Amino acid sequence: MSDFKKEIVSRSEDEVHAQEQEVKDYTEFLNIAIAKHRKNRIIFDALQECIQDETYLDVDLRLKAREILSETAVSQITLPNPNGNIDEHVLGIGPNRTELTYTESMKLVEALKLLLNSRHATFRTKLGTSVSQYTTEELLKSRDQLEDEKRTYFDTQRRFTQLLEEFKYVRFEVTPKLCKEYEEKIKMNSLKAQMAEKKHRIDIFMESKDSMQAYNELIQDIEEQVTDLKKEIEDLNDLKRTYQKVNSREYSEILGDYVRYKSALERKKRINELC
Repeated sequence: MSDFKKEIVSRSEDEVHAQEQEVKDYTEFLNIAIAKHRKNRIIFDALQECIQDETYLDVDLRLKAREILSETAVSQITLPNPNGNIDEHVLGIGPNRTELTYTESMKLVEALKLLLNSRHATFRTKLGTSVSQYTTEELLKSRDQLEDEKRTYFDTQRRFTQLLEEFKYVRFEVTPKLCKEYEEKIKMNSLKAQMAEKKHRIDIFMESKDSMQAYNELIQDIEEQVTDLKKEIEDLNDLKRTYQKVNSREYSEILGDYVRYKSALERKKRINELC
């Protein structure tokens, strides 16, 4: 493999590794963002429930928390403002800056903890009940099914890895060799064609002492055939012009002229062949 092709293969491998690393980084960042979103979503749902349920917060704190949530939702709406004013108005209502005091914040945090702990306990209870409903036989059956699926998955992954290795081998090992091989074959075939052409030319002039005379006679015969063809084309054009002049005559008369003219041409051709 030439240095240029080696450099291309090396660059291709580096680009593949760089793209794989970039995909891994994006996947990791995406997983972190998804986990953060899920956590915030759980807290937001718990906060909504605290606001709706009178058990966890008093009326004033619930109203204040609901107002803050509404302000947050409104602040996410972007409206065009030609004056560039930051304080936009939605439906004529300007944005407020409601904030919780330290005591109110602590009450809200405690209420959220209480609600989330209650949810966690309820989830564990339901999970334990669901697990206890399965018999040992069903659990073993499910375990076997999972083992089968796991084996199938790993077999698929191994096959996928093998295919990738085969593709890599074909792409970086076989393909350059085939390209080089067929480049050499093309060059060899081109040289063979050139040699065959020169050999035939030599054979034509070295075959016999009369080869030049035979070659000239062949050219003269071809030129005579070309002249005869031109004469026949001119005769056909004359016939066409004759048809255009007599297009108003009867069909039978025209057909008779055509037959006689064609017979005359055939006789003339036979005479020329005899000569």
